[in-house]
Amino acid sequence: MTKNYKAAPLPFIGQKRLFLKDFKAMLAEIEGDGEGWTIVDVFGGSGLLAHTAKRAKPKARVIYNDYDNYSERLANIDSTNVLRREIHRLLAPMPKDGSLSAEIAGQIRTAILAHQAAGGYIDIGCLNAWLCFGGDWKPLEKILNARDLWSRVAKTDYNADGYLDGLIIEAADYRELLQKYRAEKTLFVFDPPYIKTMQGMYANSKYFDMVAFLELMDSVAPPFVFFSGSCSELPAYVDYLKKSRPHEWRHKFEGAVVKHRVGRVNASAAYKDNMIYNLQAV
Repeated sequence: MTKNYKAAPLPFIGQKRLFLKDFKAMLAEIEGDGEGWTIVDVFGGSGLLAHTAKRAKPKARVIYNDYDNYSERLANIDSTNVLRREIHRLLAPMPKDGSLSAEIAGQIRTAILAHQAAGGYIDIGCLNAWLCFGGDWKPLEKILNARDLWSRVAKTDYNADGYLDGLIIEAADYRELLQKYRAEKTLFVFDPPYIKTMQGMYANSKYFDMVAFLELMDSVAPPFVFFSGSCSELPAYVDYLKKSRPHEWRHKFEGAVVKHRVGRVNASAAYKDNMIYNLQAV
């Protein structure tokens, strides 16, 4: 476990790389190298938070809930690089972030279908990052039929050597993980999908709804770290608890630390993310 990744090896929307400094500082409040601790990345996504936790606390048991099959994408990285090189070759005459001509877009669609027909792996997350305008996520069928494609392909091959080293990989409903790993020295890391935003990019687009959010909040107790955004339900829910159910608010959120970071989807769209943590039980 020598390499410490500062971003996920393959594109993933919402990977929380802007919070790594804050996340590491929070982990530093847990004394020592993590021996005796369990850290559970409940909504694992790209695994970046689990990876970072294991590097910061190497003796902790770190659980990565790979519900979105990101490890499958990593396992097929060589095939993805083959397609990346071909698309990069086709896009060489085009300016970065430029809209593609109909001729080149047609060539790229042909290349994608040929790669697929030859048994190559189709990484839909990478195709979106390479060919779609920032923040605009499309399934494969819509990419192949889109009127507008963009020149945004990565210039170099991807590498994920050692990224998952030391992690215990699960693929389970978050309720199962909470029940399985809840113990005195367990830190739960929560980064759930936002209810009001598109969840089609996730492996199970119906995985998290309002009922699931409320069930999750019923089970939250320190120590925890929770990530949310300006479109998330969490800030409003915490305010509601403080006003309407102060006893529960004191148990869960009194003394919690809040960090804010502003990121950009593209040149014209920004967003604010929040990190809320409470280690009062540590």
